[in-house]
This record gives sequence, C-alpha cells and structure tokens, in this order.
Amino acid sequence: MSSSSVLVIDADEQRCLSLKAILEFIDHGPVQIAAPGTWQDNMPELDAVAAVLLGNCGSDEAQLEVMRAVKARYPNIPIVLVGDGREETQYPESLRTAVFGYLEAPVKYRALTALLQQAQAHRTSLRDSEHPASLRPDRSPELFRSLVGNSRSVRHV
Repeated sequence: MSSSSVLVIDADEQRCLSLKAILEFIDHGPVQIAAPGTWQDNMPELDAVAAVLLGNCGSDEAQLEVMRAVKARYPNIPIVLVGDGREETQYPESLRTAVFGYLEAPVKYRALTALLQQAQAHRTSLRDSEHPASLRPDRSPELFRSLVGNSRSVRHV
C-alpha cells in the first residue's frame, strides 16, 4: 500500500503487536511500536512517517502529554487516537480536538485503511502547500503538459 511508516504508541504491548500485524498484513510499510515513555527513541525520519497511532498511555493526562510532545516535535504528522473501549466523546475535549482521527477498538480494516489514506493525503497536501509546483522535484512540467495535451486550442489558453 505505502512505503511510509506508522508509529504505534501504546502502553498495551499486545495491542501494539495486534496493530502492527494488521498494518503488516495490509502491506502498509514499516511499522514501529513504542511505549509512551520510549516513543522518541523509535521515531523514524520525519518524511517517512504517514501517521502516529496513539493508544492507551496509562491515563488521559499521559495520553495528552504524549500527543502534545509528538505535535511539538513533528507538527505535521497526523495523530490518530486508538480507542480503549470508551466512546470518543468520553475523552477530554483537548485530546479529541487535537488528533487527526479516531479509531474504535477493536480496529476494523476499513476504518484503519480509510484513516491512513486520509492521513497520507493530508501529509501530501501540507507538503504541496509548502513547496510551489515549480520547485517540487517529484512533479515535472512535462508530466502536466502530457496530461493536458499540446493542441492548438490548449496552447491558446
């Protein structure tokens, strides 16, 4: 599916391994798992990260602290909150409004892939807005011209 990696931060090692197995099954790319206290040691290169899946960190305060630390270090990485059996509305509002999305436990394939695709599109749009089309090395003007065409009418426009 993608070569971008996903970082899973959760105090529950079994759930980390379960999410890792799902992501590897759908061939998402490298998956790194970490406990809330050690995620900074496991952080891959910024450009390689598609999303951070943030699970249970022991308490709402600890989860909020980890989320803020990830956002402070990498402000453009989408953070997806992975539920621990509670309704989304039962999380603190400051946490709910700061994350990119929410996945209910147990994680369903469709919801996970949809959120990961949205996260990738979000990262791409942020990257594209930071660099004008003429400066992006991955998009050449020749590609645009070949898609639009070279007819007299198109050249006139």
